[in-house]
This record gives sequence, C-alpha cells and structure tokens, in this order.
Amino acid sequence: MTGGPGGDAIGDIPFLIDAGVNRTRDLIVMAQRGTLHSQPNLACPEIDRFYAAAVGLRYDASSTGRRLVRATKECRERLTADGVELSAYNTTENAADFADLRKALGIDRWNVYGYSYGTDLALTFLRRHPRGSDRSRSTPSCRRVSSACRGPGTAPVKGSTRSSRRARPNPAARAATPISRAR
Repeated sequence: MTGGPGGDAIGDIPFLIDAGVNRTRDLIVMAQRGTLHSQPNLACPEIDRFYAAAVGLRYDASSTGRRLVRATKECRERLTADGVELSAYNTTENAADFADLRKALGIDRWNVYGYSYGTDLALTFLRRHPRGSDRSRSTPSCRRVSSACRGPGTAPVKGSTRSSRRARPNPAARAATPISRAR
C-alpha cells in the first residue's frame, strides 16, 4: 500500500522489486482510487501550475498561501462540476477496495505491506478487514541515507518499521531484511 495519500503505486513497482519484496512471494500492487492510473484521476493541474509558479514566490508569504488555497478550490470546483463524489475518496474506502481485491482474486490470506501513508491505510485495512491477512509490515517515514526506502537517497528511519502482532516469526526473512524493527 503506497504512500501519499495519492501516491503512484504502479510507478513504485521498480522500487518494490529492487527491495526484494517479490523474492519469496507474489507481489500484488493496486493503484488507489483517484490516483494517476485510476478513473477518475483526481490530479489537480491547478495545483501543479501553482507549484510551477511557486518556485519564484516567497515561501512564507501570506500571498503564496492564498494562491495555493485558490488553486485548491479551483481543483475541487472542477472535480465536483465533473460529477466526482469526493467523499468517496478516503482511507476507509481505499481499505475496502483492497479487501474487495483480495476476494476478487480468490486469495484466502495475504501479507500486507504499507509505507508512508500506506502505513495508515494498512492499519485501517487490518482493523476493518481483519480476516485474510497473515501479517503486515509498515515503514511510516524515511530519511536520507541509502536507497532502501523510497527512491534514491532515502531509507527507513531507525525503529520505524512495525510488524503486526499477527505476524509469525520468520528468521530467514528477518535476516534478509536490512531494516530495524521496533519491539
């Protein structure tokens, strides 16, 4: 379960493969609703244009903040005018989508991995849909040091990886995973 919210899960596939997530099991990746590869795509070119212009703006100026708020409102108005029900795009609905995917694929039990916002999504998924999950892993935050986390130059913050209580000990996986675990 990818970060964000709204992160590009499909674009993260190379990162997941490089990290060896699929070394001993199948890897299933799903784009969250409203993201880059889903329909509708909730991208906001209004906000993209703001960020392009913001390079030349003073970061802490109230006028910069007002421009961001205006761009956000324009995006919201466009999406709602297009008939998008924005209340259907939230963590609870995303968790339900993953539960539906597991059932649709005919998978009785699976392991859940989430990072960044995906940590919150994974916890919501496990709370609301506890059946069918053997274990979970999450990496809530990263800092610059190596390529072990998300993209070049980032790695999990020491102690930030959490395993659910439902997880069964796996010494081989523990030895092969170069990230620290909070106990």
